[in-house]
Parts: sequence; structure tokens; C-alpha cells
Amino acid sequence: MIRLASTTVGLDGRIPTGQIPPQDVFKRIEFPSGAERRKPGNWISILEAGLPSNLRSGEDDLSSQSLDVADCAELLVAAQSTINDPRGVDVLYHLCIVEGRWRAVVWLVKHLVETFASARNTDGRLSQLDLPWKFHDSLENFTQNPTSLELSQLPGNGMIRSAISPTLHELTDDLKPENLTRGERLKSAVLGQIWRSLGNMILACNDGVVKPEILEIIAYLHHQEIMPATIYSQKPGDDESAIQQPPTLHLLSSRILTSLSDAAWRAHEKAVAAEAREKGGAYRELRPEIPGMAYRVNVAGLRPEIWLELVLWACLHGGWIAEGSAILNAISRQSPRWKPLSWRSLVPEGDAGVVPNWDKLDYLFNTRTSSSMDQPNFPAVDVKNTISNEVVDAYVDALLSVINVGAGNRGIYPQYVLSSLNVLKKFLERSGFTFSGGSWETVALRFVESRMHQGINNHELDQLRHLASRFGHDSTHTRAKPLPDYVTDASAFYLGLCHQAIKAEVKAGNLDAALGIFKTLQDYTDNNKRQAVEEFFALIQKAPLSAEENLFASSSPQVDFPAFDLQIPPSLLGSLLELITETGSASKDRSALQIGKWMVYSSDVDRPLIPEDIYTHPNVAAALIKLASETVDYPLLAKVINARSQENEKTADGPKLPTHVAQAFLDAQVRLHRWQPAARILQYMRSTEDARWNVVNLSLLGREMILLRHSALDGDQDSERNLSRAQGLFTSMIRQQDEDSGSKVDHKRNQATCFLIMLGAIDSYWARFCLNLRSFAGHHVIDLSPKSFINLLEAVTKVYGSAAGRRLLGIFWSHPVRQSQEEQRKANGKQMPWTRPEFIEKPQLQRGEVFLPGQKGDPIVIYGGIRPNILTVSTIFNQALDELRAQRAGDEEKKTDGDKSEVKLHASPDMGNEDAGELDLSPLGMVIWAARTLRRLSMDTESIKQELLKTLDSSEVDDLREELPFLFAEHENEADTLDRLEVADKTG
Repeated sequence: MIRLASTTVGLDGRIPTGQIPPQDVFKRIEFPSGAERRKPGNWISILEAGLPSNLRSGEDDLSSQSLDVADCAELLVAAQSTINDPRGVDVLYHLCIVEGRWRAVVWLVKHLVETFASARNTDGRLSQLDLPWKFHDSLENFTQNPTSLELSQLPGNGMIRSAISPTLHELTDDLKPENLTRGERLKSAVLGQIWRSLGNMILACNDGVVKPEILEIIAYLHHQEIMPATIYSQKPGDDESAIQQPPTLHLLSSRILTSLSDAAWRAHEKAVAAEAREKGGAYRELRPEIPGMAYRVNVAGLRPEIWLELVLWACLHGGWIAEGSAILNAISRQSPRWKPLSWRSLVPEGDAGVVPNWDKLDYLFNTRTSSSMDQPNFPAVDVKNTISNEVVDAYVDALLSVINVGAGNRGIYPQYVLSSLNVLKKFLERSGFTFSGGSWETVALRFVESRMHQGINNHELDQLRHLASRFGHDSTHTRAKPLPDYVTDASAFYLGLCHQAIKAEVKAGNLDAALGIFKTLQDYTDNNKRQAVEEFFALIQKAPLSAEENLFASSSPQVDFPAFDLQIPPSLLGSLLELITETGSASKDRSALQIGKWMVYSSDVDRPLIPEDIYTHPNVAAALIKLASETVDYPLLAKVINARSQENEKTADGPKLPTHVAQAFLDAQVRLHRWQPAARILQYMRSTEDARWNVVNLSLLGREMILLRHSALDGDQDSERNLSRAQGLFTSMIRQQDEDSGSKVDHKRNQATCFLIMLGAIDSYWARFCLNLRSFAGHHVIDLSPKSFINLLEAVTKVYGSAAGRRLLGIFWSHPVRQSQEEQRKANGKQMPWTRPEFIEKPQLQRGEVFLPGQKGDPIVIYGGIRPNILTVSTIFNQALDELRAQRAGDEEKKTDGDKSEVKLHASPDMGNEDAGELDLSPLGMVIWAARTLRRLSMDTESIKQELLKTLDSSEVDDLREELPFLFAEHENEADTLDRLEVADKTG
């Protein structure tokens, strides 16, 4: 399911909320606001209160409110999650690299680690429960062997505790976020922030020498067991296609630990010396430090690349995936550019399958003093500004495993994951690599599968295009290890995803979005074809000339690539063409119809999007008939009829029209007011077993009746005659349905009844007309397609005005129904609800009442309502814009307020039982309401603004900044803004 993006995330994977973070520290200290959040100095000045007096900046007021370690942790996390700057503020980085206050950073990190390293939840009741498998040696023995649960094995002197045992909710209460202690909530975030800052600090060491304070911090992380124990182990897996950690850290582990221990000892030595000086004493270094230890003036330093590799793998092993990916994003932005390097390229081919050559790694990563480093007999490899492509592959796989799937706040938000995947893909391509764990399409597919509950929005769809197969891409990029062709072969994955997206937008009536996705798909396939042509001509230039008799022969195999053509299914083409026709007929400029003409008559090399060989498809044929009828294109209509006739000749059953085609012909005759041919088509439908008219046919006929009556009231005699024949045809359709169904109430009969209720709600004339056709006793569940209501709405807005259309929409889209649908939309598109929604909250169970104008007695009881799409509200929006133009032109005779209409609605149909007189039903008020509603239905903001600019000048649109804030880019959190407007003004 495809939806417009309504949420943005920062580059750290967190959702910006636009509100003050819910940390305890900001209950006592003012949170930096506006542009102040982006300034590191503001955060550091707040943090000074958490440092000891000897480490504070001399300019700060020492009497300021003091902060404890937890407060400092919350400040560091909040600064990195700053909303206005998507990368946030790395306070530790600025404190040491920019201001040079290394001792303050080391002190702060040590106290943070010491405080939060042991912050574990030990009060869990589930861990204290006596469970049967605790009486066995291992879980394997318990599950594979039969178990006798004797009473003597259970606690409580053999008493069975099932009746008094706590529930699972009670046992897991300590795992709920709201029940965690402050330290438990902060532990992962603050330790991850330390790792992220370490990565940024190492990147800043561009002179090739890592600062000793950085090594001291890493050593302390080892000491507190924050460093994952598996970081230095290297166990080659049996499956070569699996992502594996290179042996670099394993082989260099002794050098790493030696450097860390040396840094820790020297830091301790400096601290003792400083303490001695403070007390007035003297400190003299004694060498060697430990008796019997070999004297060592200096420990050979490792290159920053190794320390960065260590931090990245530590984040991966420790579960800080977002922080590690943020470091990789920072690496990709470095200048001079970094690039990936495969560790396999460092090992000679003769060493494959055995321990890699240590001497080579020893030399490359500068682990010895220069005097002892004789260059081995290996080809030189430049490891400067490189990281292993294996760690990049590992993060690609890890990011896909921790996507937030809508269950609470667990995981990394999808938009951040997708942007990171694209960054990592481009980073690998710097060295000609591609993802070694499979194809990028499998990566994209895993992402899409993780979004099954929430759906893919249009922004994500565009980003997925960069992960889709491109012609010739795999031939120009290599993998660290080969994979079978069936894993790496290109697929039509992205084509199918775009088809789904177009279908969703067509269903929502959003033509602009559907055409935007179509253009993206077309650009994708055109680029593949262009690349294929370029490679073909490059190939023939290098190929030897053929003999004269074989000039048109080729020894090259035929290229088979799935993404050369759009491959849009005929059913989807038909639906898209129908939406184009409907939108074009409803708009004044009818520009959309030109797109429909292009789909049929395009002279492109690739032939038209709808070629003649699919004219016989039922969905395509029906859409073509509607287009031909709307554009008065008789040659096109003749082609469709001829193609249908040829298709009938091939069947043994003789001439037969598919249901869709027969219904399209009926609509065409009704639009042309050709009542006799329309009656013959109805007779054909009745005589054919599987062909019947539907409620859309009925609604189109109802639309024509309303328009004809309006003309007849103005004295047009032809309209009066046509109205009489149209009403006769309408009556015969209802009567025939009653005869065919008898007393049985089926789905189609209920739909026709619902439409009669809607038609009768317009005014007293149509109320009497509908009551003569069918009784409305009992209750009725509204179950109509949007197109059925749109046909009726078009006539009401043209005859009675936009306000009358809004009132009619309000009756059958009441506030309870709309609110219930909105809750469903939020649940489907964002997060899973904390609790299961109650049965009574479903939209189809919301009760409403319809009072037919001019009729006495009880109201008609309905349940549920329509689910409008963009085309529904656009009908009112366009009419309101026309009325606004007329008002600006001084045309007072045109009815623009709807008050002259016979549409008399009793209690505020769509606004929660408010008096309709309180609503702003002026043309401008209607425009504002329609624009808000269209945005809530996910119409593109720019499209709404362009429609407004056709009537209003730019200054007048600017005056609507308060009423329509989402039209202006500076407004953040658009969905929240609309929600506040909805609460303040229930008019929608």
C-alpha cells in the first residue's frame, strides 16, 4: 500500500517531534529553542554544571545549578537528536576537537560508563519464576526428551500454582518502557552516543596519529566490559556467501591491546603526577614501570583506519546499529574521500584457506617502528582512508534487521534505514564493489517486506529506485566473493512495486501522484534502454568487421533484461485511463484528457502505451469507450467495436459483450442522452446471465437527471422531454432489480437503495421521486464506491453550489465516521495501536440519521458512510474556486452560498451537530475547507497551491498562511498542525 510521507526523521534514525524531549533534566533547565539548538556552545555551557570545578571553563558561572551524571547523559542524547539540524550536535566531539578540553571529555565519559555500564533490570519477576526447564541441565534436553512434571518438582511443597500464578502481563511489567528506571532507559542511548563520538574523534585525526585520550577511553570501555567479547574472535563460517568479519582485528589484537594498555598506563601516570604537583610534591618517572619488564620507550601506533574499524565492529556486535551507521555516513562525507577495501585483496592467492600472512598486515597497518619495518615482497596496497567492505556489508544486513515495523518505538525508523542503504551503496561503488550478501534488489525486497503493515510512501518509492537493478550495473562492479547467477540476476521487482503504487493512487483518486509514479517508472526503463544502446554501439565498435555476406548477422547473444519495458498490466492501464477521463471531464481546462490521448495515439518508438492488440481486454475496452465518449472520438470508438467483433468471432458462444464493456456502452449512451439505445443495452444485460448494470451506471443516470431538471426549470423544453425519458429509464432499472431479486436483499440491491437515499436527500422533489420507487424502512449500511457518490456530487455542486455539495458530503461522511476512518488510517500507516480497537469503533458501525426534505415521520437510519477520495473533495474544491472567481468578477447573480438551494440539512451533517449557520460557507471559506481536506487525503501540497494561484494572486495566498500553514515550507510537522486545526475547528 502506497501513502504519502507524513513523518520525517533525522539522520540518527529518530523521529523529530517538534516538542521538548521528555528528559527529566529539562524539567529544571530550559531546553534550547529555535536556532540556539544548532549551536554547540549552548549545549556545552549547560553541560559545564555537570563537570568538576577544575575542568569547567573559566568564563562560566560556577554557582549555576549542578547536574548529576544522568542529567549529563540526557543532555548529550538530546543534543544529538536536535530537530532543526538533522545531524544534531555531537557535544563530546566539539568539547575535545574544537575546544581542546580532552581531560573534561575523558572525565565525563568515564563517569558515564561507570554509572550506566551496570544499569540492568534485575527486578524482573519473570527471571525469578520457577519454570519447568530450570530443573534440567539444558534446554536441548528438556525439548528433545520426554519430561514428567511431578508435583514434587514444583515449588510450594507440591502445590500447583496455575490458579494463583501471575499473568504474563504482570511478569513482564518490568520490561515496559514506562516501568524502566532512568538509568535503564538511558543506558543504550548514552553508550551508543559515546561510540558515535569516538568514531567522529578518530575521523578528526587526519594526521595519522590517534590522540592518546581516545585510546584511553577505548581502554576504559574494555575495562568496564562495554567492548563486546567477540570483537577479536575470528571463526570462518562454513558458508562462503555469509557475511563474515575479516581477520584484521583478530590478527592485530595483541598490538591493539598493547597500545590500549600503554595509553591507559600513561594516562594513570599523568594523573598521579598531576596529583603530586597539586600537593606540592615531586613525581619522578621510573623506568621500566614494572620490575622485570623490558624497557620500551614507545609503543608502535596503529593507523586510524584500524581504530575506526574496531569502533564500527564494536557498534555492530553491541547492537548500536544506528550509531555505527551514523559513523559510516560521516565517513562517506569525509574529504579527502574514504573508500572501502576488501581484506581478501590483502592476502596472496596462495594463502587462501589458511591463516593470512601476518607480515603483510603488520607492514600495511604500521604496527612496528620504522627502523624494523622492512618492506615485504608484496605488491603495495594503500590502506590510507579505507575501511573494510565487509563491515559495510555487515551494516547493510544489520540495518534491515532492526527496522521499526510499527510496534512501539523499537528499531530504527525506515526512512533513515533507506537513506543509509543508498549512502552505503554509493560508498561501496567508489571501489567498484557491490553488496556481497546478495543483490541490491534482495535488500530492497527485505525493506519492503518489513513495511507490510505501514506501507511504502512515495518518498521511499523514489529512494528504492536507486537500489533497483540497472542494466550493466553488475558487470561494472565486483563482489568480494562470487555468488550464483540466480542470486544476482536482475528482476522486475521495482516494476511491480511501481505498479502497486500507481494502483493505490488510482484508488485514492490522486491523478497527480499516479502520473508522478508513472514518470518515475518510465525514466527508470528509459535509462536501462539507453544504457543498453550505448553498450551495444560500444561493443560493435570493438568487434571485428563481418564478411560482406553476413552484414546483418551477429555473434553476440540477445540481451534479456526485465526492466526494459513498463509491463503495466492491462487492468491497471484501464483503471488509470478511467481516472484520467474522470479528472479531465471534471476540470475546466480538460488538460488531463490530452494525457489519455497520448496513451492511445503516441507515436513513440516503443508504440503507444495502450496498443491496439489489447483493445479487447475488458478493462481497457471500457476505459477507451469512456474516453472516446468524453472526447467525441468516433474513430477510436469504431476501433474498439471492431476489435470486440473480431474477438467475438473467435468464440464458439457467438457475440457477447463483457460486463465492463456493456456498462461502459450504457454510460456512453446516457451521457449522449440516447435513451432508446440505452434501453436496448439494459434489455441485453437482463437477457445475459452474467451481465448486469451496477450502481455507477445508476449514479451517472441520476447525475444527468439532476442537470436536466435544472435546465427544464429554466424553460428548456428539450431538457424537459429528456428528463421524462431519463426518469423512465431510471424507474425501469429499479423495478427490474426488484423483480429479479424479489424479497431477497443482496449487495447490489442494497447499493441501489443507498444511492436512492442520497438522491432523496438533495431536495423535496427528489425525495418524493425516490420514495415512490422503494421503501426505506429499517436500517441501511452505506457501501458505495467513491465514483457513485462523485457522479451525484458533481450534479449537486453544479446546480446548487459548493456549499450544498459539502452539506451532502457531510450527511454521508459524518464526523463519527470520519473520526473512525482517521483512526484506521493512522493505525494502518504509522504505528500499531497499543490496544485492540473496540468493535463498536469500526466505521461501518457508526449510526446516522437522514431526514428527507419535505417528509414527515422518522428519519432514515444508516450505518457507516462513504470513504471519499481526492476526486470527491476536488469536485467541491473546483466549484468553490469557480464561485470565488465569479465573486471576484462581481457576478452576484450566480448562487455562491448555497442558501437558495433546497438542501435543508437539519443538524450540522459533517461537523458534530453544530448549527450549520456557524460554518463559513462563503466561497473563500469553502476553498479553505476543501484545501485542508485534500491535504488530509494526501494530495500534493504544490498541486493545491497551484490550483489556488489560478484564482488568487500570490499575496492573497500568503494571507492564508494561518488557515493553510501546510502550503508553506517553513512549517514543520505538518500532520501535527493539521491535527490541531481539526481539533480547533471540527468543520474539517
